[in-house]
Amino acid sequence: MTYTCSRRHIPSIIPAPNGRSTQVKSRDVLLLLILSGIWGAAYLFIHVVVDEVGAFTVVAGRLVVAAIFLAPLAARSGGILPARGSRWPTLFLAVFYNVIPFSLITIAEKSIATGLAATLVATMPLFTMMTASAAGTERPSFESVVGLLVGFVGAVVVVGPDLGDLTSSNAAGDLIVVLAAASYGLSTVVARQTARGSAMTLASGQTVFGAMIALPIALAVDGVPAHGISVEAGLSWLALGVLCSGVAFVLFYLILESASATQASIVSYIIPIFAALLGWAVLGESMGVNLVAGLALIVVGVAGVNGGLRPARERVLRVVRPART
Repeated sequence: MTYTCSRRHIPSIIPAPNGRSTQVKSRDVLLLLILSGIWGAAYLFIHVVVDEVGAFTVVAGRLVVAAIFLAPLAARSGGILPARGSRWPTLFLAVFYNVIPFSLITIAEKSIATGLAATLVATMPLFTMMTASAAGTERPSFESVVGLLVGFVGAVVVVGPDLGDLTSSNAAGDLIVVLAAASYGLSTVVARQTARGSAMTLASGQTVFGAMIALPIALAVDGVPAHGISVEAGLSWLALGVLCSGVAFVLFYLILESASATQASIVSYIIPIFAALLGWAVLGESMGVNLVAGLALIVVGVAGVNGGLRPARERVLRVVRPART
């Protein structure tokens, strides 16, 4: 069975047959870079807002703004909510790709460094690969496994000094960010296998359901905000909703049209680079050779996940084990 949509619609997401990985297209590489920059900025915005607003209120406001932004656009490109058969998976993703990880990361940023949070989330591709392998939807190659490990090391190198927080008393904050990464990893596999419809509709449905879940939780836990917030926090909150949730999830689903779950998850390896650059540009944080070294490792890791290291490996094997005549 195939799934189609009119030209007016954003293309539907169609899983690769038998869960096989496909080569990442040049368009997807560009979208991954844009998405990495957007989500890298999210850590900075969260850090600004959470100083003035409760963590659950931050998440609820972020999703409400995203839903308000996406719903009118989705209504013109296929519908605000996906078809009935896809609503349960969309609800699952709203919980495990929005409400839970957003809440965990926002809570953690009250006690751990922004760069460390971004790096701990970079464990996401490892969880994605393990989940996809256990579910039988992907068969990771040797190059993919090596690429994932090298990319993770690169993400760690980018953050560098922030890793000192791992030895501090903030172990709980570290742990809940890793749990957020696991939630992201599981959800990416589910999204790749179950999403049906236009990227705009899927993103809209996910944020609408997420807002419906997060808002009552915020009111129950944080209560109604008793005071105003600064302009800086307000703009950061708006950016979290429109850019880091609304636009970002449309890009995410566009990537999943052709990339595997593991390939899509490598966005989390690139995020720390943008987080470090923004920390340097906005907060005046130091930036050293670790950024260049980490970037090089991440490039190698991404190439490995995408099969780019296979030709080199084959050449080495031909030298080490020449074909018998």
